[in-house]
Amino acid sequence: MMHVVIFTCALPREGGVTSFINALASALQQAGCRATIMNPLGTGSQMQVLPAQTGSIVHKLLYWGPAYLAAYMAAQKTLSRRLARLLTEDPPDCWHANDVAAALAAPPRVPLLLTVHGYLTQEVVDRGIARQRSLLQRYLLRQEVQGYLRASQIAAVDAQRAHHVRALAGDLPTYVQPNGVDTTRFSPIGPGRKEWRARWGAGDDDLVILCPRHLEERYGIMDLFAAVMSLDPKFFRRIRLVYTGSGPLKGHLEKAITTAGMGEQIRLSGVIPYRDMPSLYRAADLVAVPSVGSATAGEGSPMAVLEAMATGKPVLASRVGGIPEQVADGSSGLLVPPNDPPALARAIGHLLTEPHLLTTLGAAGLRRAQEYFSIKALANSYMRLYLEVTGHASA
Repeated sequence: MMHVVIFTCALPREGGVTSFINALASALQQAGCRATIMNPLGTGSQMQVLPAQTGSIVHKLLYWGPAYLAAYMAAQKTLSRRLARLLTEDPPDCWHANDVAAALAAPPRVPLLLTVHGYLTQEVVDRGIARQRSLLQRYLLRQEVQGYLRASQIAAVDAQRAHHVRALAGDLPTYVQPNGVDTTRFSPIGPGRKEWRARWGAGDDDLVILCPRHLEERYGIMDLFAAVMSLDPKFFRRIRLVYTGSGPLKGHLEKAITTAGMGEQIRLSGVIPYRDMPSLYRAADLVAVPSVGSATAGEGSPMAVLEAMATGKPVLASRVGGIPEQVADGSSGLLVPPNDPPALARAIGHLLTEPHLLTTLGAAGLRRAQEYFSIKALANSYMRLYLEVTGHASA
């Protein structure tokens, strides 16, 4: 039985990389592979996450301010000690890092696969923690390149990230390996729809638009608000726009909703425990991912898109980053240009006047998620990559 350690320096908060790692480890174990998960806080067969509210607060304190570099280095040093101990006590066949800081924490000369989920340096610059060409930016850029060079192979979650790796570190063995979603957990069948719609004051004929993103500028939060506000007033009574999560734009968004007198139609649900997210998707009619990214880093391949598709919900999203690789425009969802509230409004208005499209697009998205993005397919792909990294792939 192959033994793989899947590890990260990232904070174990709900969603994102944490959900990817936990779902992958579970699928690998079902396929007969022994998977150990490790992060700076612990080791196990599943990553224990911080409670939703706690995780949001800690993430803001450590990753949005002057404590960033100290937190980064402390996490890397702690993980490095844990991995060194694992090498001595229970050495894995393959080492699977999920960020460049983790790749650099791995023992030297081990068979190392690195999955690239994001852009270390540019995301820190975009959050305002480091300026371009500052000492911190240059330090992180060196870390990023060294992390790529340390890996035996690299799996990028979309073509844009694969291009980013090659642009920084040269022609490395880099593959595009899309994210996967647990299509058993995220499924159209299950509880929650009636309860959440009642909580939001939504009737059976209302259109519930769910935006399951952090309240940050790069996720187009205010673009979606502007789009809804520009709709024909006759539609207002039929719409419930629900934001989940927290972030720097929360206060600004709350003020805009109050000023517009839209407190009934537009709700802020706060940080929702990840275990409850399948129920929220089932309660929605449309899932909006209006990301704008940035000119340098851009959007990635959001798990929210795959989770919505697996739950049978149509996706309205920006044509940025890896999203066009996830959503078949006009078939399993609708894509619009980024930074374009009028385009978002036209798409929402079209779905309001042609409601049968919600069912058609949602059903196509469900088939696409099950065929191309299931966690079982993801585990099979990673098993092949592990064999290649360890030199055991068949000819």
